[in-house]
Amino acid sequence: MTRLTSSASLASLMPTLRAFVPVALAMALVTASALADTINKPDAKVTVDVPTGWTATQKGAQLSLADPKGDIAVNFVTVPAGAVKDAGTAAGRELGKIIDQIAVKEQKNVTVNGMPASVVAGDGRLKGVDIDWMVMFIDTPSKDSDLMIITVAEDAKLAAHKPEVKFVFDHIKPAP
Repeated sequence: MTRLTSSASLASLMPTLRAFVPVALAMALVTASALADTINKPDAKVTVDVPTGWTATQKGAQLSLADPKGDIAVNFVTVPAGAVKDAGTAAGRELGKIIDQIAVKEQKNVTVNGMPASVVAGDGRLKGVDIDWMVMFIDTPSKDSDLMIITVAEDAKLAAHKPEVKFVFDHIKPAP
């Protein structure tokens, strides 16, 4: 990653994670209300394309995309710039408070349309149901904000929507 992580930026990230993780988990089971083709996230200086038939809800710094049945939600929130490197650990701790038998299956650095990113993914149980989860942090073009993306879904439902979820992640782009 190109930015250094400071303890101050991580400290400011923790309240965001504590507030966002339960909302992200709830949104994974609820359909959003507005339809859009491309959503602009000016705070992170990126755009996100919405799969055909999916809905989008934007509330403050949070953006949620959901499939028509509400089986899958992909949730975006801006985090302080520079928090990308260590934020995966912080997100894992917060998810671990909510998801039983949480296990990390993958952790890697990637590039999303030219933007450095890190991905942490795994599985566990939520309210007795087997789930898969993924957290991605993208070092966006913004000097002030990076992007955190969380997806939590039942195993079978995520498998059924894998092409659409991949579409979302392939279509996060720097804003023109």
